[in-house]
Amino acid sequence: MSKKMMFGLGLAVAGIIALVGCAHNTAPLTTTAQQPQDEQNSVKQVQDQGEKQEQTPEAQNPQSNPFTPQQYEVVYGKNGYQPETLTIKVGDKVVFNNESANKMWTASNVHPTHTQYPGTDIQKCFSGERGEMFDECAGADEGQKWAFTFMKEGAWGYHNHLKSSHLGTIIVLPSIQFTK
Repeated sequence: MSKKMMFGLGLAVAGIIALVGCAHNTAPLTTTAQQPQDEQNSVKQVQDQGEKQEQTPEAQNPQSNPFTPQQYEVVYGKNGYQPETLTIKVGDKVVFNNESANKMWTASNVHPTHTQYPGTDIQKCFSGERGEMFDECAGADEGQKWAFTFMKEGAWGYHNHLKSSHLGTIIVLPSIQFTK
């Protein structure tokens, strides 16, 4: 074989090796959980054991399964709901905890019909659909809790039906976000 042919063959083999190596090291398409960006969205996350712990988005486990629903707590006190705005994912549950001496009737906006969240309407409160609505449908006493699992993306305003100036917003993001 001539030197030119051997040199050309060597280049071809080196090129094939380089292509195979690059293809092997390409990062696959992965999924990650959408994390809230606003630092004010620090929330108390309710642990399975019932124990409360202050949790910020930065402190959440980056290797947690993005498909695992989370549970969050919103506290109702004499000045209203805290946090006023909470960012969660589809499938997450929010527990509304009444720590006020006043009754808490958490319901979707718009007061008094409660029709903003899809499928919710105060007229359905005394029907079999009650558990599927973002409406507590009754006043909860101090120490009582009410929970709702959000299955629709969007920014959902809510209020205390018994004191409609006490407001809040739940921002529901997609469960996963695809990234490269």
